[in-house]
Amino acid sequence: MKPIIALSIVLCSAWNCTAQTWTPEQLAAANTADSIVILTQEEKDVILYLNLARMYPKDFLKYEVNDDSREDRPYITLRQTLQSMKPVPPVYYDDRLQDLARCFADEQSHNGKTGHKRKKCPSGYWGECLAYGDPGGRNIVLQLLIDENVPDYGHRKMCLSRDSHKVGVATATHPKYARVSVLDFFNKN
Repeated sequence: MKPIIALSIVLCSAWNCTAQTWTPEQLAAANTADSIVILTQEEKDVILYLNLARMYPKDFLKYEVNDDSREDRPYITLRQTLQSMKPVPPVYYDDRLQDLARCFADEQSHNGKTGHKRKKCPSGYWGECLAYGDPGGRNIVLQLLIDENVPDYGHRKMCLSRDSHKVGVATATHPKYARVSVLDFFNKN
C-alpha cells in the first residue's frame, strides 16, 4: 500500500471543487482496493468513498454531505442515517463480483438500457446497485447514498449494510446518461 502523506483530498467536478479532511489512518483503512491493478482509478475511488461512508459515517456526513440547505426527503433521511448509524467494516474487492459487474456495465454500455434486468450477464446471490451519469467515485457513491427517486432507499441500504462485505465495481460509458456504474455486492446473509 502506498504511504498517504496528505491530510486532505481535493476533488473537482464540473459543478464544484471541494476539500475533504480525512486522517491518513482513515484513508489507509478505507482504501482496500488501492493495489488492485485491474480497477480504474475511478473504480478504486468508488470503493474508497463507499468505505469512508461505512467506516466513518459521521465524518462522511460532515465532509461529504455538506449541503445542509437541501431539505428534500432523500437528503434529510441520508443525514439522519449517517448521524445515527454505527460504523461498519469496509468492503473488499472480489474477482468474481468484479467479472459480474464488468459484464453488466459493458452490456448496458452497448445496448443503452437502464435498470437491473440482465440479458446476457449471469445472475447470482448478491446485492446490485446502479448509478447513471455522475463521473467520479465520490459522486457515484453520493448518488447511491442519496438514492433520489428510489422509494425504499435500497441502494443506500445495500451500500451501508453490515452484511455486505465484498464488492465488484465497474464503470462504462452509457449512450443516454454518459456513464453507468455497477456495484455487485456479496451479502453474507
